[in-house]
Amino acid sequence: MDRFERFAVAVAGISYHVHRLMNQVMERYDLRGINAMYLTVLSRVDGGITASQLGEYCCRDKADVSRAIAVLEQKGYIYKEAGRYRAKLYLTEQGKQMAQYVRDIAHRAVTVAGGDISDEDRAVLYGALESIAGKLQELSIDSLPEGHDEREMV
Repeated sequence: MDRFERFAVAVAGISYHVHRLMNQVMERYDLRGINAMYLTVLSRVDGGITASQLGEYCCRDKADVSRAIAVLEQKGYIYKEAGRYRAKLYLTEQGKQMAQYVRDIAHRAVTVAGGDISDEDRAVLYGALESIAGKLQELSIDSLPEGHDEREMV
């Protein structure tokens, strides 16, 4: 397996299993797994966050965020600032409890999954992943270094 395949398969596997676990947790409450991420992000923002900011932070499109907001609001987990365009979102007391529940499960999961990784290696791993994610977010096909171009392959 080359470097790209190894990286992509590992990241895809992590993503798949995290989403699968969160789906199992959230389906008990008639919610989707992605709602776990939205709730935990909202729980870390003191001054509220707009739907657009939430989508950006979670790498989700507007439609997905809008659907989730409607469901979370209807179920009493979040509320919007009244009467404002681009209103900020906040957790209700019930939402704070659910976010804490999700964080507790996520903490247990990553503790078990990363149990054989030292604190130093974990810090390096997270730093590397954050760096790669940031750089990939900035990249486009036109900004890649010279080399093989997929247009030449056709």
